[in-house]
Amino acid sequence: MIEFLDNVARKRGPPHTLALEVAKTRAAMEIGDSTGAFYVPRVLRHDPEAGVIDFERMSDLVPLAAMAGRRDTRLHPIMRRAGQALALVHTRLVLPPEMRIPLPPEWMRPPAEHVFVHGDFSFQNVACHEPTNRLVILDWSIMPFLNTPGMFGPKYFDVVWFVVNLFHYALGRLGRPLFARKMADVFLDTYGNQPGGGLDRALFRTFQAYAWRPIRRSLPGRLATRPWLRRIVYHAQELYVQRAFMAYEPACFRRQPASG
Repeated sequence: MIEFLDNVARKRGPPHTLALEVAKTRAAMEIGDSTGAFYVPRVLRHDPEAGVIDFERMSDLVPLAAMAGRRDTRLHPIMRRAGQALALVHTRLVLPPEMRIPLPPEWMRPPAEHVFVHGDFSFQNVACHEPTNRLVILDWSIMPFLNTPGMFGPKYFDVVWFVVNLFHYALGRLGRPLFARKMADVFLDTYGNQPGGGLDRALFRTFQAYAWRPIRRSLPGRLATRPWLRRIVYHAQELYVQRAFMAYEPACFRRQPASG
């Protein structure tokens, strides 16, 4: 639970879970500061016994979702910066061995490189700070949508979650399939060209299917909040997004000859 108090965003939760979030947030903050690639809001106070964190509350933040909705011309370069930032996180974020809490088993089975992940790298948690044009990455919590404290696993977790989130927003809310593909290509091209950011076609396809599962599982709950006619429309819309996302082939793979 988060409440906003003047210049503070106060978060409450299980003490152990919040302690993990604080450690990851502070480590990510150091990466952002040392590279200048992104900014992470500061942890102002952490009360481990009460299960409370006070974060710096930043004004004038525009999430990527809002930038896409208003067709902001800065979105294209910011998508490149998001790809660069995520690659830096995956190659430089280091936490103590006891924090290598694995993702759910299905995500750990494919033979992919394992890293500490952001956990919810999405169009809501990546933003632009209007006064400075800085890329800001929010909410370094531990995957609430999977109901797991996992924070260590394949880099594809963050990569495909960002892309499926992009498709879900761009197609479900804006009806812009070409925009979704172009922006995903920009992000993946940049990520893949960073040191340690190379992507494998087969693994991307495997994790593409995994990324849709939490969205599919949450669908009954989302449908239940809508009148019956809107349920039909919303369900059809979800199927459209799913098919578009699963059919998406990143440009970095389209430029490669098919294996075998």
